[in-house]
Amino acid sequence: MEAGQPTSATEHHIYCISGLGLDERLFMRVQIDAPNVHFIKWIEPHRRESIEDYALRMLEQVRHEQNITLIGVSFGGIMAIEMAKLKRVQRIILVSSIKTHEELPWFFNLLKIVPIYKLSNPYLRKKTREVWGVFFGLFDKEALDFFEDMFETMSERYKTWGTQQIANWKNDTYPSHLHHIHGTKDMIFPFRNIKMKQTHIIEGGNHGMIVTKAAEVSAIINQLIAE
Repeated sequence: MEAGQPTSATEHHIYCISGLGLDERLFMRVQIDAPNVHFIKWIEPHRRESIEDYALRMLEQVRHEQNITLIGVSFGGIMAIEMAKLKRVQRIILVSSIKTHEELPWFFNLLKIVPIYKLSNPYLRKKTREVWGVFFGLFDKEALDFFEDMFETMSERYKTWGTQQIANWKNDTYPSHLHHIHGTKDMIFPFRNIKMKQTHIIEGGNHGMIVTKAAEVSAIINQLIAE
């Protein structure tokens, strides 16, 4: 089907957006019961680009005009909400993400004042990966290697820009067609901050549960798609 061509009345398209700096490999253990699953790739931000302008450019990868579901993990969930402000979608599914800026934890407010993320670099991340790995729910070498390999595919400028966008995100739009899957052990976006409206809870799920609890995440996603 050509870009921009309308879908049929019965054809549904699932577009998946990975977490900050990650790629479609993040979804490798997720089983989505739909024939048309697409993966949106992160792009390099322009200098001083707003999240709204970035979302508009990301939408160039959405090739269909109706019957669209956006699935976003972590920062990908934030981006899904921003994209849905610019294009009509049937459904938004967030995984390990946040719905509004009110769900951001306190340490992101601290990053506005002390932007220590700007000091991050490949050498420092490798030396401290057992530390940051805990926050993402990564406790073994294989998992750390997997995420590290994905994360290093994007530029340092993108990573700085993305972290800055999360810390400064201002959104109070709450779409009625939004669904949220969240784990009770998430250390990046703590469960206690998450509003319960349309939230599907995974007990013991951490920030990396798209991989560590893929079967449970898949079951909820497929239930929502079927509805």
